[in-house]
Amino acid sequence: MLEAKKCAVCNQEFNIYPSQNHKKYCSKACYTNSQIKPEKRITKKCKFCGTKFTSYIAQKHNFCSRFCGYEARKKRTEKMYDDIKKNKYYL
Repeated sequence: MLEAKKCAVCNQEFNIYPSQNHKKYCSKACYTNSQIKPEKRITKKCKFCGTKFTSYIAQKHNFCSRFCGYEARKKRTEKMYDDIKKNKYYL
């Protein structure tokens, strides 16, 4: 029998079994957000897709996900190879 419980971060209802009564969060994302102390986090904008994401102040993340980082690198290298073909760079 499932019980309804509210998430400690986003207040969204989620279902748990009675044996999982210790759970406080509806997802891993909410758990992660709860672990980052407010004074040590900062909101940044992804340099590829423009989505806002939260990160520690000390971290030098520029992208919201690995996918965006990969796509940005792919786009940058394709541009570099196009420039090489147009003789803008000499090897």
